[in-house]
Amino acid sequence: MNPPAEPNPESLIAIIGGQLIDGHGGQPIENAVVVIRGSKIVAAGPQREVEIPEVAKMINARGLSILPGLIDTHFHSRDGVKLPIEYELQKGITSFRDPGHPFKYYIIPLLSKETLPRIFLCGGHLDGIHPIHRDQAIRVESVKHAKQAVGWHVNRGASAIKVYFMLPLEHIAATCEAANEQGVIVTAHLELVDADDAIRAGVRGIEHVTSFGTVLANPEDAAHFKTEVRADPNKRRSMRPWLWSRIDLDNAPRLQPLLDLIVETGTFVSPTIGIFEARKVEKYATEEQVRGFQTGMEFITHCHEAGAKIVVGSHTRSPFADSGYAY
Repeated sequence: MNPPAEPNPESLIAIIGGQLIDGHGGQPIENAVVVIRGSKIVAAGPQREVEIPEVAKMINARGLSILPGLIDTHFHSRDGVKLPIEYELQKGITSFRDPGHPFKYYIIPLLSKETLPRIFLCGGHLDGIHPIHRDQAIRVESVKHAKQAVGWHVNRGASAIKVYFMLPLEHIAATCEAANEQGVIVTAHLELVDADDAIRAGVRGIEHVTSFGTVLANPEDAAHFKTEVRADPNKRRSMRPWLWSRIDLDNAPRLQPLLDLIVETGTFVSPTIGIFEARKVEKYATEEQVRGFQTGMEFITHCHEAGAKIVVGSHTRSPFADSGYAY
């Protein structure tokens, strides 16, 4: 939504003396140099091996680390530049996506002259006819309406579409079809629709590890969870740890097919695990919450070992992170 201005293509910058972490898994390089011409990195490596142009602007990075800008896939802000600057840019996060908040929330940041991270938006999330967050949602009434909503969002600059958990599978499928035609992906927060069904319908991003619960749980528990949440959506908060505490990943018949499907389709998993954290040492944490959180962590381990695309989403704040450090 806010691409930065291109620098002078002939400008030269040399970042000198830091520990270089390349972002590709290579060993850190001590006393490194990174040379940038315009918007391109033209040289990077140990200082003894990199020729530094005499006219380059020098930046002393000794005692610091040099690494690619981080990307936050799940960050929510509203009406200002304080959070994007203090929670993101000052922490090395140079790009973030807000999945499912209306464009109106970003009028001020997008008009601001401040230096901000690159901002990617989904627009208001698509939800059912009884949306959970009425001020943030598009209330989808039909297949045709779902497709229209995708067009509206993409025309305003959305680079992805977010579907929310009251949206039925039929409308999720229509959303995915329209998004595919527009060249953007659909990401989903799920509670009532099973994640494997959503992925088969075309969803290519799953927000929150808890969105996988109804696939992995035994059918009776999943059915009870859906009944309770459908009757009172606010119950999802207490029902998630209940459901996950009862999941036995060692004996979950749908685990491996789900992992295979995630990997085969290239679906992105944004676990936002920090917001669900519960530990035994926590004063108010119940055994159910602790066990549910641990199972969620174990599922993410399975995803990683299977080769899934796991991305980091901060959800802006986490209960155990200092202010601004959720990522």
